Amino acid sequence: SFVNGQYAEAVKLLEEVVKGAPNVSDPYHTLGLIYDDIGDKKKSLEFFMIAAHLTPKDISLWKRLAKTSREQELNKQAIYCYTKAIKLDPEDIYTLWERSCLFI
Repeated sequence: SFVNGQYAEAVKLLEEVVKGAPNVSDPYHTLGLIYDDIGDKKKSLEFFMIAAHLTPKDISLWKRLAKTSREQELNKQAIYCYTKAIKLDPEDIYTLWERSCLFI
């Protein structure tokens, strides 16, 4: 459904999957992609945040969340996400820099 652009149907199906398996990150991630595709950045961010907490070692997702949070001027949330990414890779100079810029 999602691939065909039938977003409403895909969302319904994914909500059923979430009810049956609330601790699996994939449906939340897919919901994040759907809402991003249809332009609902706030809802997209919410679903990606759930997915990130269910897969806490996914550094690329934490970085994406940090960037998206920053774009939405959610600076405290961006700092939180950058911090999660930095804990996974303390040598990542770019992420350290991006987080430090939020303290200025």
